[in-house]
Amino acid sequence: MSNVVQLADYRARVASVHRCPIAYADAIKWAAKDFDRLVWLCKDRGYRPGWIIEQFGGGAKRLSPMQAAIVAKLSAVVGPACLNHRMRWLIYKLADGVFDDALIEAARTAVPYADCKYIAHCVGNDLRKIEILIDDGDVALPLSAAM
Repeated sequence: MSNVVQLADYRARVASVHRCPIAYADAIKWAAKDFDRLVWLCKDRGYRPGWIIEQFGGGAKRLSPMQAAIVAKLSAVVGPACLNHRMRWLIYKLADGVFDDALIEAARTAVPYADCKYIAHCVGNDLRKIEILIDDGDVALPLSAAM
Protein backbone atom coordinates (compact mmCIF):
# COMPACT_ATOMS: atom_id res chain seq x y z
CA MET A 1 0.00 0.00 0.00
CA SER A 2 1.30 3.37 -0.99
CA ASN A 3 0.98 6.51 1.07
CA VAL A 4 1.00 8.69 -2.06
CA VAL A 5 -2.28 10.42 -2.79
CA GLN A 6 -3.12 11.16 -6.41
CA LEU A 7 -4.70 14.60 -6.66
CA ALA A 8 -6.84 13.55 -9.62
CA ASP A 9 -8.38 10.71 -7.57
CA TYR A 10 -9.18 13.06 -4.70
CA ARG A 11 -10.73 15.68 -6.99
CA ALA A 12 -12.89 13.08 -8.74
CA ARG A 13 -14.16 11.76 -5.40
CA VAL A 14 -14.88 15.27 -4.07
CA ALA A 15 -16.58 16.29 -7.33
CA SER A 16 -18.81 13.22 -7.31
CA VAL A 17 -19.89 13.97 -3.74
CA HIS A 18 -20.64 17.63 -4.44
CA ARG A 19 -22.51 17.15 -7.71
CA CYS A 20 -25.60 15.64 -6.16
CA PRO A 21 -28.49 17.96 -6.99
CA ILE A 22 -30.25 19.00 -3.82
CA ALA A 23 -33.17 21.32 -3.40
CA TYR A 24 -32.50 25.05 -3.08
CA ALA A 25 -33.75 25.18 0.53
CA ASP A 26 -31.52 22.25 1.50
CA ALA A 27 -28.54 23.87 -0.22
CA ILE A 28 -29.12 27.11 1.69
CA LYS A 29 -29.42 25.15 4.94
CA TRP A 30 -26.19 23.28 4.12
CA ALA A 31 -24.28 26.48 3.32
CA ALA A 32 -25.76 28.56 6.16
CA LYS A 33 -23.47 31.58 6.55
CA ASP A 34 -20.29 29.71 5.53
CA PHE A 35 -18.72 31.96 2.88
CA ASP A 36 -16.72 29.17 1.20
CA ARG A 37 -19.82 27.00 0.82
CA LEU A 38 -21.80 29.95 -0.55
CA VAL A 39 -19.07 30.63 -3.13
CA TRP A 40 -19.10 26.96 -4.08
CA LEU A 41 -22.90 27.00 -4.51
CA CYS A 42 -22.68 30.22 -6.51
CA LYS A 43 -20.17 28.71 -8.92
CA ASP A 44 -21.76 25.27 -9.05
CA ARG A 45 -25.29 26.47 -9.72
CA GLY A 46 -24.47 29.56 -11.73
CA TYR A 47 -25.88 32.12 -9.30
CA ARG A 48 -24.85 35.73 -9.70
CA PRO A 49 -22.15 36.80 -7.22
CA GLY A 50 -24.51 39.31 -5.58
CA TRP A 51 -26.46 36.30 -4.33
CA ILE A 52 -23.66 35.62 -1.84
CA ILE A 53 -24.05 39.13 -0.39
CA GLU A 54 -27.82 38.60 -0.12
CA GLN A 55 -27.24 35.46 1.95
CA PHE A 56 -25.38 37.62 4.49
CA GLY A 57 -28.38 39.91 4.86
CA GLY A 58 -27.85 42.07 1.80
CA GLY A 59 -25.17 44.32 3.19
CA ALA A 60 -21.73 44.19 1.58
CA LYS A 61 -20.48 45.75 4.84
CA ARG A 62 -20.99 42.38 6.54
CA LEU A 63 -18.32 40.76 4.38
CA SER A 64 -14.66 40.90 5.35
CA PRO A 65 -12.36 42.75 2.93
CA MET A 66 -11.06 39.40 1.66
CA GLN A 67 -14.58 38.07 1.10
CA ALA A 68 -15.59 41.30 -0.67
CA ALA A 69 -12.55 40.93 -2.95
CA ILE A 70 -13.58 37.36 -3.82
CA VAL A 71 -17.13 38.49 -4.67
CA ALA A 72 -15.73 41.34 -6.78
CA LYS A 73 -13.48 38.88 -8.62
CA LEU A 74 -16.44 36.58 -9.27
CA SER A 75 -18.41 39.56 -10.59
CA ALA A 76 -15.57 40.43 -12.94
CA VAL A 77 -15.45 36.85 -14.21
CA VAL A 78 -19.18 36.52 -14.78
CA GLY A 79 -19.88 39.86 -16.39
CA PRO A 80 -23.23 41.62 -16.69
CA ALA A 81 -26.53 40.68 -15.12
CA CYS A 82 -28.00 39.80 -18.54
CA LEU A 83 -26.52 36.30 -18.25
CA ASN A 84 -28.77 33.47 -17.09
CA HIS A 85 -27.80 30.71 -14.64
CA ARG A 86 -26.60 28.37 -17.35
CA MET A 87 -24.43 30.99 -19.05
CA ARG A 88 -22.85 32.02 -15.73
CA TRP A 89 -22.21 28.36 -14.90
CA LEU A 90 -20.48 27.92 -18.27
CA ILE A 91 -18.29 30.98 -17.73
CA TYR A 92 -17.26 29.68 -14.29
CA LYS A 93 -16.34 26.33 -15.85
CA LEU A 94 -14.43 27.98 -18.71
CA ALA A 95 -12.52 30.06 -16.15
CA ASP A 96 -11.63 26.82 -14.34
CA GLY A 97 -10.23 25.39 -17.60
CA VAL A 98 -13.01 22.91 -18.41
CA PHE A 99 -13.56 22.62 -22.16
CA ASP A 100 -15.18 20.47 -24.89
CA ASP A 101 -16.42 17.02 -23.87
CA ALA A 102 -15.53 17.55 -20.20
CA LEU A 103 -17.76 20.63 -20.23
CA ILE A 104 -20.71 18.66 -21.61
CA GLU A 105 -20.13 15.84 -19.12
CA ALA A 106 -20.02 18.32 -16.24
CA ALA A 107 -23.26 19.89 -17.53
CA ARG A 108 -25.04 16.51 -17.39
CA THR A 109 -24.95 16.61 -13.59
CA ALA A 110 -25.14 20.38 -13.13
CA VAL A 111 -28.20 21.95 -11.55
CA PRO A 112 -28.62 24.70 -14.21
CA TYR A 113 -28.96 22.03 -16.91
CA ALA A 114 -31.28 19.74 -14.97
CA ASP A 115 -34.30 20.64 -17.11
CA CYS A 116 -32.52 20.17 -20.47
CA LYS A 117 -33.26 17.10 -22.55
CA TYR A 118 -30.38 17.49 -25.02
CA ILE A 119 -27.49 18.72 -22.89
CA ALA A 120 -24.97 19.07 -25.74
CA HIS A 121 -27.38 21.28 -27.70
CA CYS A 122 -28.14 23.45 -24.67
CA VAL A 123 -24.43 23.90 -23.92
CA GLY A 124 -23.75 24.74 -27.58
CA ASN A 125 -26.56 27.29 -27.69
CA ASP A 126 -25.41 28.93 -24.46
CA LEU A 127 -21.81 29.06 -25.70
CA ARG A 128 -23.00 30.76 -28.91
CA LYS A 129 -24.93 33.33 -26.86
CA ILE A 130 -21.82 33.98 -24.75
CA GLU A 131 -19.74 34.31 -27.92
CA ILE A 132 -22.15 36.94 -29.25
CA LEU A 133 -21.94 38.86 -25.97
CA ILE A 134 -18.13 38.69 -26.11
CA ASP A 135 -18.12 39.96 -29.71
CA ASP A 136 -20.41 42.83 -28.68
CA GLY A 137 -18.06 43.66 -25.79
CA ASP A 138 -20.66 42.99 -23.08
CA VAL A 139 -18.73 40.08 -21.53
CA ALA A 140 -14.98 39.58 -21.17
CA LEU A 141 -13.69 36.15 -20.22
CA PRO A 142 -10.89 36.02 -17.64
CA LEU A 143 -7.39 35.30 -18.96
CA SER A 144 -7.42 31.73 -17.67
CA ALA A 145 -10.46 30.93 -19.83
CA ALA A 146 -9.24 32.78 -22.89
CA MET A 147 -6.08 30.67 -23.19
